[in-house]
Amino acid sequence: MNAARKPRLAKPESAKSESVKSALRVLEMLELFAVASEPLGVSQLARDMDIPKSSAQGLLNTLVSKNYLTREHSGYRLAPGLGTGSAWVGGVHARLANLATPVMRAAAEASGESAFLSVMTRQFRMRFVSKVVSRNEVRYDAALTHTRAAYNTSSGLVILAYRPEAEVAAFFRKVPREAATSHTVIEERELRRIIARANRNGYADVRDSHALGVSGVSAPILDRQGLAIAALTLGAPTWRFTKARAAMIKQVLKGAVELTRALNSGAVVTDKMAA
Repeated sequence: MNAARKPRLAKPESAKSESVKSALRVLEMLELFAVASEPLGVSQLARDMDIPKSSAQGLLNTLVSKNYLTREHSGYRLAPGLGTGSAWVGGVHARLANLATPVMRAAAEASGESAFLSVMTRQFRMRFVSKVVSRNEVRYDAALTHTRAAYNTSSGLVILAYRPEAEVAAFFRKVPREAATSHTVIEERELRRIIARANRNGYADVRDSHALGVSGVSAPILDRQGLAIAALTLGAPTWRFTKARAAMIKQVLKGAVELTRALNSGAVVTDKMAA
């Protein structure tokens, strides 16, 4: 006679929630690695994911032990073979980074300026995930390893323009704002006007707001709900941007439309972006 099976005890709801949260953190961490061009360290990951360093280190140790990541002197990166081809998709940001390369190259070539793809972190910081740098000897370039404030960058402002009001309200409630230059806008009322204008126009541009002598324009890359998940940016020395602003706006809108359509397999793009 077969022994009766013992009934399996159901996990408490709290345990299930923790399991789901851990799984989501693993996926979020892998997505960050999927778009990173350089090794990522534990402190940077903890900031971007808004989790304790001890939690970030625990996830890293697990992913290294399972051969998803490799450890290097300067940090961690995806194991060879992952994040390319069909080995692992890497989430929407990784797919977007792959789609963006030829579009960014075309925008940089047409404008003569540097092109960037950026996303917003949970802390409302902007991270460049890929770039194509201008061939001009005098040009704008930026490291992919550092994050930037959303309120003084065109990419941050245009992403906020295409996010729900609850997120925008959280941004103003949580993010301390300090002027990086004399041109940085930090007042909520004026920033809201800039964000509203970006939503109407389909792009945002700033001059000398993040750093003196540097200006740029960004357009949003949208999901099927019309919410911004990333931004395409053209950045240039201010004196060149002032002369070429109209052409750069046109180029960045064209590229963002193309990426939005490619990402969503033919999703409808708003008239103001296509104009």
